[in-house]
Amino acid sequence: MLAKSKSGLFIFILLVTISPTIAQVYNFRKYQVEDGLSNNTVSCVLQDKKGFVWVGTRDGLNRYDGYHFKIFRYQSNNLKSLRGDFVHCIVESAAGDI
Repeated sequence: MLAKSKSGLFIFILLVTISPTIAQVYNFRKYQVEDGLSNNTVSCVLQDKKGFVWVGTRDGLNRYDGYHFKIFRYQSNNLKSLRGDFVHCIVESAAGDI
């Protein structure tokens, strides 16, 4: 009985020490201006509650839906537009506003 519990403990310790060394595979895709991003210099990224990925760059705020980018930039005639084109930080409110 003691031998079984020692071998069980050994297998448990072996699994615990080996598990962290097994790497997960991640797939990355690089997006640039040629793909629709407003600028290649990215300062911040946020995924909102709806699943959109928001990317702040030196040339506007980009919303990515998984297929296309929509770019938001400063508009002097629109009080609800960005205050400038260089986006330093993105925050989502509890209500889901960006």
